[in-house]
Amino acid sequence: MARGGRMSLFGGNEPEFDPDDAFVSEHIPDPGSFLEGHEILVEDEHVVVHRHAADAFEEYGVYDATFGYNLAQLNRDPRHTDAGFRYAEEREDPATLRAEFTPTTAFCPQAEPLAVGAFRALNAVDAHGYEQVRVRVDETLNGSEAVNDQLNASNPTRRTQTSIRPATARATDRENRHVRSESVTLGTVWNLSTLPGDEHVPDNDHRRPASTSGV
Repeated sequence: MARGGRMSLFGGNEPEFDPDDAFVSEHIPDPGSFLEGHEILVEDEHVVVHRHAADAFEEYGVYDATFGYNLAQLNRDPRHTDAGFRYAEEREDPATLRAEFTPTTAFCPQAEPLAVGAFRALNAVDAHGYEQVRVRVDETLNGSEAVNDQLNASNPTRRTQTSIRPATARATDRENRHVRSESVTLGTVWNLSTLPGDEHVPDNDHRRPASTSGV
């Protein structure tokens, strides 16, 4: 057995996954076009956001059934160095997080439900401190345009609230860098039932596991 490895459900040994508190750039995908021109998160900022993503995926059942783990763990899997999530804060709106998902293959049949599951989970929680999260699949996926059109049509609805979320503090820290004069939008109300063809999901029954089986 390899050092730190353990038996896989599918036979053989699992690899020694990267620590969840480490930013291992050679084991995650390069930022794609959706993140281009925005504030790419690296090092500790990436680690913190990805931990919150892992928590959200765990809570809402966003799992890769092929590998049998929380989808966020793909970033830490040294067998798939070009797959996983990268993040960026929008340059003109640092309270908005962009998340780009790269599946393990260009013909991944479950890329769409995995991306939709990630979108719903990340926008169902606020621990990450952002007012909204936009999710796209990397353009290397065959059919990425159709998947991203669906995700684009499903962006959360924002409206002002009386409370300020932690993301506004992060935005304030970056204001001088961006020379931003406008104020940061306060609060967010999420609409998780905006995907085409979806029925309305009651507020007390929105934690539906994503249908995920392999990347």
